[in-house]
Amino acid sequence: MKVLLFCARGFETMEFSVFIDVMGWARNDYDYNIEVDTCGFSKQVISTFNVPIIVDKIIEEIDTAEYDALAIPGGFEEYNFYEEAFDERFLKLIREFD
Repeated sequence: MKVLLFCARGFETMEFSVFIDVMGWARNDYDYNIEVDTCGFSKQVISTFNVPIIVDKIIEEIDTAEYDALAIPGGFEEYNFYEEAFDERFLKLIREFD
């Protein structure tokens, strides 16, 4: 299984970490074949409380046919989450998983 974890600017770090943690435990401790790719609009994404992360891929590099699932951590308006969460490129990506 291959999961795309999309991180819009201002995403909630605690919600992001749950996906990484659960998928990592499933892979490492229970031998599930799960791969997680992180993605954003740019290589560095600033999450809540101004914590930066470096993603694996940017949105233009994504072929949704390569993935089985899309995970999206929520975010905070104060950290500009909705600017990218409502971006047409992101909405198109979501629709492609439908």
